[in-house]
Amino acid sequence: VAGFATGTTGYTVATRGAAVPEVAAVPVDAKATAVVTQPSAANGYVGSVVVTSEDGSATSTYSVTLAREIVLAVPDLAGARVAEPVTATPSTDPAGATLRYTWLVDGVAVVTDAAAASYTPQPADEGLPLGVSVTATADGFAPATIASNTVVVGAKAPDPVATVSGATDAAGHALTDGATLKPGDAVTVTVDPTVVGTEYALEFHSTPVTIASAVGDGRAVTLLGTIPVDATAGSHRLVVRTAAGELWSIGVVIAAIGTTGATGGGAAA
Repeated sequence: VAGFATGTTGYTVATRGAAVPEVAAVPVDAKATAVVTQPSAANGYVGSVVVTSEDGSATSTYSVTLAREIVLAVPDLAGARVAEPVTATPSTDPAGATLRYTWLVDGVAVVTDAAAASYTPQPADEGLPLGVSVTATADGFAPATIASNTVVVGAKAPDPVATVSGATDAAGHALTDGATLKPGDAVTVTVDPTVVGTEYALEFHSTPVTIASAVGDGRAVTLLGTIPVDATAGSHRLVVRTAAGELWSIGVVIAAIGTTGATGGGAAA
């Protein structure tokens, strides 16, 4: 213990992380004995040393209190864009520490004392510095707080151009313009990539009937629909549409009941 003096019986030692140091004692009088009680959770991390003279007539008791501190580190934020979540990835020792996050834009807290490690920059944040302050707490430890670096919030990335990447029948055969199908046939259309939050509807025309729909999340979406069982024989269209308009279409021929359907590019019998 730094600064040990025989007249001082209580000491506080700062420790970092979950590891508990071992207390050792060597009496100044080689004939005296020292009994050490190690600091632990059971004794509130207060260790003790009892030194007894050779004849047992005198004892001295010294306490060693551990002032436990959390080790907290936050890797640098790599970048930020409007509408794209930014996530802090702190590490702690002890590993089970509870983390709370305060996100700051231009030095002003926009999210305070939150459990979520992510923040999604808003349009008003563009061009301003973004950072996060992280606080860690754990039983038996003093709280720790650390601030990350700051990054300037960039403009929102352009939306991807949604594209229909494939259309197949129930057997997995590609559907091309002029394909023959029959009422009740399954059709699958894949849109990849998609625009986040945009609804994609697969419709059967001439009179539009929505047979499948999905909301884009930036990745591929699969529209699995069924040709209406009351579809009339003849020429129709399969259409993928958004609120902005028609994205894709092919002409299909619906075979009369009792004829063969589901051909990639054939005509009705």
